[in-house]
Amino acid sequence: MHSWESAPLKRMSAPVITHAATASARVSAIPDAPVPEDPIITIAIAISADIATAREAGRDYAIMLGFSRTDVTMISTAISEVARNIISYAGNGEIRLLLTEVQRRRALVVQARDEGPGIADIVSALGHGCAPGRRQGLGLPGARRLMDGLSIDTAPGRGTVVEMWKWTPISFRRGGFSRSVR
Repeated sequence: MHSWESAPLKRMSAPVITHAATASARVSAIPDAPVPEDPIITIAIAISADIATAREAGRDYAIMLGFSRTDVTMISTAISEVARNIISYAGNGEIRLLLTEVQRRRALVVQARDEGPGIADIVSALGHGCAPGRRQGLGLPGARRLMDGLSIDTAPGRGTVVEMWKWTPISFRRGGFSRSVR
């Protein structure tokens, strides 16, 4: 997991681009990995329209990194699901998109953070059911299937951080950005 500032979440009107060097992002799977200089895109999630904003930001970032159309769709759908969970269960939070190393491989990482009630039963949350009174969607199980990896840091009363990633295309790993979708 990446470290998060402990400052309360704030409402932003548009995605904010920062840099990993100023955000102190580190991957816990590789504790001594250098902090990359790649941009971090942060989208506040507080109203339903923010779900579309986060989805579009993820889509644009994935296209910039040269992901295939199929992968772009999977990434943006997974972002929609975790953003919808923030609205449904916590009320507000944020999504961060960044390019970094996970398990010694380059990946587009999506972090979803909220200060909601936390997840009391992660096994059920990752199951195929739906919480009583909630709409049936892909949710966390779907996001996990759409991405190459997913981890959850949560506890009742202290919020949730979902981190999921998709390995970058080989063409990106070899030498830079691609601006077209295959």
